[in-house]
Parts: sequence; structure tokens; C-alpha cells
Amino acid sequence: MQHRRLSALAHAVLPAALAIGAVASTQPSNAQAPGTASASPLVAPTVSGAVLEVQGRDGAWRRLAPAPAEFEQLADLGGAIAMRLGATGAGERGDGVERAQVELALDDAVLGRVAGAQGETLELELLGGARLSVSIDDVRRIVFAGRLGGASAAEAPPSGDRLYWVRPKGLDRVDGSFQEFSSEGVVFESALGVRTFPWAEVGALTIEPLGAAPVRERGARSVSVDLAGGGRLHGDLLGVRDGSLRLNWRGRTPLALPLEALAQVVLDDGSVAHLSGMKPALAVEGWPENDDTGMRWPYQLDRSVMGDTLRSGGRAWPRGIGVHSPSRLEWELDGTWKALHGAAAIDDSVKLLAYRGSVRCAIYLDGAQTPAWSSGRLEGGAAPVEFSGLSLDGVRRVALVVEMDERLYVADRLNWLDLRLVK
Repeated sequence: MQHRRLSALAHAVLPAALAIGAVASTQPSNAQAPGTASASPLVAPTVSGAVLEVQGRDGAWRRLAPAPAEFEQLADLGGAIAMRLGATGAGERGDGVERAQVELALDDAVLGRVAGAQGETLELELLGGARLSVSIDDVRRIVFAGRLGGASAAEAPPSGDRLYWVRPKGLDRVDGSFQEFSSEGVVFESALGVRTFPWAEVGALTIEPLGAAPVRERGARSVSVDLAGGGRLHGDLLGVRDGSLRLNWRGRTPLALPLEALAQVVLDDGSVAHLSGMKPALAVEGWPENDDTGMRWPYQLDRSVMGDTLRSGGRAWPRGIGVHSPSRLEWELDGTWKALHGAAAIDDSVKLLAYRGSVRCAIYLDGAQTPAWSSGRLEGGAAPVEFSGLSLDGVRRVALVVEMDERLYVADRLNWLDLRLVK
């Protein structure tokens, strides 16, 4: 039998290769095995009165009414750089189907039900019913977050692969080497030998990349697609027709994604980028000065500061940065970007709190003492304050600053939303 890795013997003979310990008090799930007839289909979020919204290079969003039934590329929509379905945001997941969070190479990720598995190929059913086949060479991590108590619990070992095994009284880490997928589960070699771990007992699987890191090729039709409910794919837009977006993903059979299963589509030809896709050069964050609690709230990319979906103004946002006041994040640019678009708002999670927070936001360019943009007072529950066309001509440093507006800062969870760089 041919496997991706020749052998995991080196892992199996070393005592350190098998790290078994209770890392979570998690009970096994009653999830269906892949491909079983009783597994219910995924249901796309209901779209009620949805309209197509497009964003131009000036940062302004406008509604297309009526929306065109067919088009070939974003440029056909009046030179748009992004599109989304109005009034839908990122869809909810309320059908009770357990889905795996699958992280892939080239910054792709999907959320889907394991619908089939054989050899080195895993077939996933995404929200809306689209099917995506992925190779183990593309996979970086598979997580059933409900079985682990959260996706962040699935850490990779220093080398090799790791399987998180759901046991009756907890969760065990098994280090070794992935062998293959099967309809029954994951075939994995470790100090336990070669055995099949049933899908219902797999909490997570991390895969060590082999060979050189792949490079994403960009062209005039390249887009990034944010999926409703979570996940992102990059590929070439082949057009929209019959209610679906057709995407050339990794040169395989075109993938048809129902429009109602999309959060947004953004041009990815090199002339558009997101600050949340770049690591800040400087991050100053935490509690105010002279506060001796020592508490810190690290910023989160494309998540709220609490680690959840970004939610502001009653909708979910797939792109952005979650922080807690006081906060200062700075990015180094190369001077070629022309404008910055985005919005700012306190995360909707504060609606559940007695105090909803209040902050003031500002953007500084190239170390200037005067902000290029400021928000005024922002309160929890208020609509996002947008900014567009903020000139970056020649700018090499951008600083996003969030300050307390009142002494009571317990709910100052600020979301920087859709921070889009444009050339």
C-alpha cells in the first residue's frame, strides 16, 4: 500500500513520540461516519430579500437592483473590487450537523461535513451543498472543535503528525504519521502500531507539511471567497450564473458555490489586500497605564478579541481585527498602496453585558501627530462608522489606535472591519 510518508517507525520507537495525556474533559460525540445515509444534508442560510452589493475602488458600497443574473468577473460590475449579498452577512449554522474545520495550504480553510474519505483524499460537503475534494498534501489541520472545546486546543507537535483521540474520559494526543483516510476513519501509525481511529473518535488531526511551501499564483480573475459560516478559498473567478459562483480552485473541476453560501468575494489580483492578512510590525495592547491587574487582550486577526466571529451592527464580518482598548497596532507598507477603506464598531457581544463600552478610534500615517481619520465616540450597539478613500499615497506606516472614552473599560471590544488596501 502506497502512503504519503514512507514510514513512521522513527516516531514509533521513541518514547516521546507517543504523548498520551488527558488534555480536555471531553465526551465522545455521536457524529455519523462519513458517507452514511443518515447524515443530514447541509442547509444554506435562508436569504430573505437579499440584494447584491458591490464595492468600488473608491471604497463606496452600492446596491445593484436588479442584480445581474450572470457576469464573468467583478470588473463587469462597474469595476467592482468586492461583492456581497446585502442583509445576509456570514450565514449561521443552525441545522445541527457537526462540521470539521479544515485548514489548507495557501491560507485556505473550509467548514464542512466529511462526506467521503479514501486514501489520501477527503471529500467535504460545504454549506449550501457544494462538494470539495482535498488532498492530504493540502491539509494542515482538521478540527472537530466541539469535541475539543475549541479549535485552538489542537496544537501540532514539533515534527511529524498528531491525532487527538477522543476517549470516554478525556482526550489523548497520539504523535506519529498519517497513513490514509478510509470511510471508517483515519489510519495512523504511532507507538500504538498502525490502527484506524474511527471518525467519531477523531477530535483533530494535524499534518506536517512536506516539501517546499506552495506559492499562490495571481491573475486578473483571482479572487478570495469568504464562505458563509466560516472559511475562505482562493482561486480564479469563472463567472456567476444560475445562482452559483464558479471557481477554478487549484486547477481542478470548477467548484460551484451557491451565492447564498457566500459572505463576500474580493479581488485578489495583487491590487487589493487586507491589513488583517498582514502581521503588525508593532502591537501595544492591554490594560491602561498605572493599572496593576496585568491583564492583556491580544489582538485577533479576522476574529473578535474574544476569539469569536466579528459581529457589529447586527451582522457578521469575515474580515477585520478584534482589539480591546487601549490598543495601538502599526503596519509597515511599501509606499505603493493608494487608499485604505474600512469601518470601526464595538463588537455586538457587549449587548449581553450591563455596560456596553465606549471608545475613540484614530488612524495615524507615517508617525504624524494628527490623525488622518478619527471616529469620535463609539458606543456598543451602534452601527459601524465607515471610512473610505483614506489616502495612502507614498505612506509607509499605518497605525490604528483605540483609546478609552470612559474609565469603565470592561466592554471596550473594538472591531476594525474590512480594512482593505487598494492600489
